[in-house]
Amino acid sequence: MNRSFLTFIAVCAAGAFALVLLATWQFTPRIGEVPADPMVLRVHAVPPARAEGIREALTLSLMGGPGEAPMGRVATTGLPGQLLVLAPASIQAGIGDAIATLGAGAPAADASDSVTLDLWSIVAVPGEGADDPTLAPLAAALDAARPALGRVRFEQGDALSVTALAANEPFDARTPGGFAVNGVLNRAESGVTARLGVSNPALSTTLQLRFGEALVVARVPDGDSRIRVLVARARPVDARG
Repeated sequence: MNRSFLTFIAVCAAGAFALVLLATWQFTPRIGEVPADPMVLRVHAVPPARAEGIREALTLSLMGGPGEAPMGRVATTGLPGQLLVLAPASIQAGIGDAIATLGAGAPAADASDSVTLDLWSIVAVPGEGADDPTLAPLAAALDAARPALGRVRFEQGDALSVTALAANEPFDARTPGGFAVNGVLNRAESGVTARLGVSNPALSTTLQLRFGEALVVARVPDGDSRIRVLVARARPVDARG
């Protein structure tokens, strides 16, 4: 299937979605006076890496007051770098200006903003014994957690690495053993802010990670006596662990 055909399909899907959006607006009951302005549907170009953030900002700006219908609606078209805006004709130009301002607020993200997130699901086993030697790069983080765990040795459970754009770009990764993570990353000073949903151990968390620094982010009971320990580390894509 060639690229031009795929583009044609995407455009058709966007057109169908536009008709649904118009129909939904037309038949949605409104509270208060219907504006005299005709509703106009327009496609606005936006920086692809910032489309979701701009969509959220516009949606908030078009919300009505208490008991009022929204002034308009915003949706993605299914094509990169485009937003579909249904709003009164008199404010469409202002919406275009707002998009230009929001799009220029910060440089667009590119591949240099990508970050690799390393995650380890480690088992703390009660008793004496040496730690799994493959966990040696995490010794500092695990030693810092040991006093709260008592006398334990650490065994490798599962691990994964995922590379994502640190610009609120969603990611999802899993291992054959069922260890999975999803979330978003955003650049922060000397590292990233990560919003994560993790399985085994099951948790949702938001954390700050400095590049290259391994951090124990959770300790969760795993059976009668074992503890599942989650360790995270972020690094630029050109760095090696």
